[in-house]
Amino acid sequence: MIGKFPNGKTIQPFLQDIMADDEDDAKHRLLSTLGSRHRVTRRSITIDSIEHIDPSTSKEAKVISAFREDKTTPPEVVTKNAATASEEE
Repeated sequence: MIGKFPNGKTIQPFLQDIMADDEDDAKHRLLSTLGSRHRVTRRSITIDSIEHIDPSTSKEAKVISAFREDKTTPPEVVTKNAATASEEE
């Protein structure tokens, strides 16, 4: 998403990659995020364009993490209590 919002006495442009189900969901997430981070009302945020992108081209950490192909699981931790360890030996 590309747009702008007032930030003090200046107009701040933005370029934001957002994961969403559809265009309305993407708008809602963007307005919510900018509103909470910068204390900007939804009416003052202008969205100039919305386009669907390939997740592999994004540099946004949340997008990279969500579409990572090698989602590895942490290694299993095996613990033995003292009674079990002495019986096995």
